[in-house]
Amino acid sequence: MKILIADDESLIRQSILMFLKDLGVEQAEVVEAANGLSMLDAVKSNHIDLALVDIRMPSMDGLEAIRHARELAPRTDFYVLSGFDDFKYAQEAIRLGVRDYILKPLTRNQLEQILEHTIAGLEKQKTKLLQNLTLCTMALLSSSEEMIPFPQTCYPLLITDDVPACPFLPLELSEKDNSKVMILPYTQPEGTLLFLFETPEYPGCVSGYIKEMAEQYSACHTFFEGKGFSDSFSWKQEWQRIQSLAACRFVFKRQTLYGSNRKAPELTPELAKLCRHCESCLKASAVNDHASFLLSSQAMVQALDEITAQNSSAVSHLLSFLERAYHLEHLNKDNLSKKMKQVGLSMLQTMPKDFRSDEILQYIEEHYTEDLSLTGISALYGFSPNYFSSLFKKKTGCNFVQYLTRLRISKSKRLLLQTHMTIQQISAATGYYSASFFIRSFKKAEGMTPLDYRKEYMGKEHMD
Repeated sequence: MKILIADDESLIRQSILMFLKDLGVEQAEVVEAANGLSMLDAVKSNHIDLALVDIRMPSMDGLEAIRHARELAPRTDFYVLSGFDDFKYAQEAIRLGVRDYILKPLTRNQLEQILEHTIAGLEKQKTKLLQNLTLCTMALLSSSEEMIPFPQTCYPLLITDDVPACPFLPLELSEKDNSKVMILPYTQPEGTLLFLFETPEYPGCVSGYIKEMAEQYSACHTFFEGKGFSDSFSWKQEWQRIQSLAACRFVFKRQTLYGSNRKAPELTPELAKLCRHCESCLKASAVNDHASFLLSSQAMVQALDEITAQNSSAVSHLLSFLERAYHLEHLNKDNLSKKMKQVGLSMLQTMPKDFRSDEILQYIEEHYTEDLSLTGISALYGFSPNYFSSLFKKKTGCNFVQYLTRLRISKSKRLLLQTHMTIQQISAATGYYSASFFIRSFKKAEGMTPLDYRKEYMGKEHMD
């Protein structure tokens, strides 16, 4: 949060700074201005969240400065500080849309109330923005043909893994609360796809943030950065480009950030063919498809033989990649076929014998508050998503998403009737990413909103 203190008296500014320190506002960045013109310069060059403005200042008085600043910063909370109990001043301040007209001296309690109001407003804005962005990105992934505009520019980042069917997002990254960049992660067959959005307070920081992430995790992953886009049509083109780039991960080294502003390696037809076979081989391995694995591995070995000497570095990287992926030692071009047959035989020995439905349902019961996905849970139990889905439906009579939704709604109904938790708290406690999405899901399932359900059944014997 950025706070502007505009007052021509340095002692007043110092006293407010002492109050802020005393209140423990550690993350706040404070900008000072000694006159109206300096105040406008500060508003132009900073994203001000809260402005405390004196009326009587040289160069330009506070009310005139606020009038101009309103055009530059419509979302800023302005508070007028004045030593004059003048109705005309107060009337003009209200007309300009200031939050309050406060007589000097500003007390610690007054400042604390101002901060609480501003922080609550910022959180509300961020929550609303995040909800809108989430809905937009979900629409993108659903392959909707509708033109979907974004309230902010979106920057895609693909993080690939050794086994594409089991994408992994580092825990410390997923739980990181970063005020500069909002991150929406989604699981894709190619890896973990991140949608990154700059917060209004920190424009232009996404590129640096991506570079920082790549440096931190590039020992385990390869990063592919996309161009920023603002609508669904641009996204489709960009996603195709990212997928094409991502094919390089099998034959080019890690510890590299590939992106729109960085030179991507040339993918020759021979390398492209090799990558396709390698992709098929890994996918077959991930779902324990022994027959497909053998066919794909044989095709990969043949494609490798067709690679010319000019691509010796690519061959070296590929062999190193396969060593890590299949826990092989001393893998080289000559013994590749033998080693892949060994992996195939190992797959036969470790294939799941049955669909452990009771164990799976128990797992869902214990983890329904987390970000469960069909891809993740099917990989956990050694099945392909499609095969898992068919077996799950035979057992439960509904698909995985329907079952999870019913479970979460059932749990939420108990919390509505047996606790005084807020809707926000209940949505978070039952695995929903936002209260608005929870409300929509609940209404679709029960024909009424959660609050209406609580009013209807609270205190009655009715229990789910």
